[in-house]
Amino acid sequence: KRAALQRYVRGRRVLNCFSYTGGFSIYAGAAGAKHVTSVDASARALELAAEHVKLNGLPPERFEFVCDDVKNFFAALAQARERARTGASEDASSAPGPYDVIILDPPAFVKDRHKVKEGMVGYRRVNEAALRALPPGGVLVTCSCSGHVSLQDFRHMLTECAARAGRT
Repeated sequence: KRAALQRYVRGRRVLNCFSYTGGFSIYAGAAGAKHVTSVDASARALELAAEHVKLNGLPPERFEFVCDDVKNFFAALAQARERARTGASEDASSAPGPYDVIILDPPAFVKDRHKVKEGMVGYRRVNEAALRALPPGGVLVTCSCSGHVSLQDFRHMLTECAARAGRT
């Protein structure tokens, strides 16, 4: 799945959410992404991701590491978009984004077959937030490692999220 990402990132700004130690970030950078922002709630994982950038000989100035909860990060993106839309932003250069490619590879949201509905709520929230953050023509790469969620149900959820976000 990481190698498949590479065809979409050359010259683009990439946001890797739930980045952990930066696997997708490294592949994006190696494929010529203009800038890669990695977001994870674990400072230690992000330290390892930064080390992986160095170990792979990639230019560190093209990488940014943000220790934050992904939900909070998307909320900040939405606020920045709203400020820009209303002209209330004094310094747009300090606002996060915009991103041409967003990667979502969260930990399993459904670890128990009895928790599928609750887990799907989490998948809906994060995928819809990502789709809203993408500009028209942007690319969402989204994953699920929840064995209790079928591919059909995951695709259906994505279709609903895209419709609500006004994206295809």
